[in-house]
Amino acid sequence: MYIILVHGPSGSGKTTISKLIKKSLPEVKTEIISMDQFYKILDQNDPISNWDTIDAFDTDHLYSCLVQLRYGKTTEIPIYDYVTCTRLKDKQTINGNLDIVIVEGIMTLYDERICSLADLKIYIDADPWKTCLRRRFSRDMEDRGRSYISVLNQYLDQVLDGYLTFVEPMKKKADLCYVNEGEIPNDETLFIKIVCNYILNRIKR
Repeated sequence: MYIILVHGPSGSGKTTISKLIKKSLPEVKTEIISMDQFYKILDQNDPISNWDTIDAFDTDHLYSCLVQLRYGKTTEIPIYDYVTCTRLKDKQTINGNLDIVIVEGIMTLYDERICSLADLKIYIDADPWKTCLRRRFSRDMEDRGRSYISVLNQYLDQVLDGYLTFVEPMKKKADLCYVNEGEIPNDETLFIKIVCNYILNRIKR
């Protein structure tokens, strides 16, 4: 199994790039895992005050799931409810009989154990003010029912600091870096073609 980690700031386009890689490789069995599904459960007795630090993620659980997949075993990953900050009772079952697993998230390159499992590490970059904040407004307000003020306050109070502390410094670990500005990428984007050709060659070996 070939494991790809897609890392980058919130709103940089990690999910979009991951989906394009999967779409452009229809001949291989590929699954995408969002690291967001491994956010810890909000405990009123021990509340999470900052969702943009590594401590907000259950990295032990993610690592365990990836090890199971690496050895061809089926695993179950949580389904996270962003409104209640809890995990649903239902889980997503991922079959171990895969060719590629793509893990995308803001902290995928931070944990050395998870990094050690990766065959390819990609950093998706974008301007945190001009691009990422605009995309975050769109996502959180439309998909997660957040208000403009709550999104802005969290971005200023937590997201930017998390980016500078946990996200951007990990760029040096990446094998590839793609600056996702301007036009929305598609399956004809040169970067997607290059990455997919590289992956196919590696898998064939």
